[in-house]
Amino acid sequence: MTLASGCKPASTATTDLAAKVNGKNITMAELDKQFKARTQGTGQTPAPEEVQDLKMQLLNQMINDEILMEMATAAGLAATDSEVDLKFNEFKSQYSEEAFQAQLKAQSMTVEDIRHELRKSQSVEKLVNKEITSKVSVSEGEIKEFYDKNRQSFNLPPGYHLLHILVTPGPEIEVRNAKNDDAKTPTEAVAKVQRLLHDIQGRSRRHGDPHP
Repeated sequence: MTLASGCKPASTATTDLAAKVNGKNITMAELDKQFKARTQGTGQTPAPEEVQDLKMQLLNQMINDEILMEMATAAGLAATDSEVDLKFNEFKSQYSEEAFQAQLKAQSMTVEDIRHELRKSQSVEKLVNKEITSKVSVSEGEIKEFYDKNRQSFNLPPGYHLLHILVTPGPEIEVRNAKNDDAKTPTEAVAKVQRLLHDIQGRSRRHGDPHP
């Protein structure tokens, strides 16, 4: 979803202003803070020539998020304090207090920064659910009609299904883990990768694949 048309980076304005969205400023300091939070702790440092492009992509996302947040607020769908409290407690419960404080320090974030991001993501999710998801309706008749017209597409020969499994060295707000078994350190991340690989290879052998 791209909503940044008409809201462009303020490259010719002041050196501290990255963009302006409906009168609200997004500063370079905010952009740098978000960039640092998302790149630190990943174990990968972007090459100098990649930093500018990555920051521009992040800025466009921040612009879109601000527009969506305004739309959610106008529609009365902004996340409430109790909803934010619930999500924050779920997120924090993945850490010990010491590990939580270390994570904040590593990403140069505060508790209020996390609460702000959670409020924004919840508000946008509620907006999308109301304006898009709830309006998508497919009847059984339509499903059957589509199947009948595309029957050959469903008779596929045996093949492979590829999945991307992302393992981070610590819980991240943007990465949802349904099992709540996030690694807390790089060592735990390596162990988790090895465990997942062992499970995948075991399942592959049970299904008779000689080359897992």
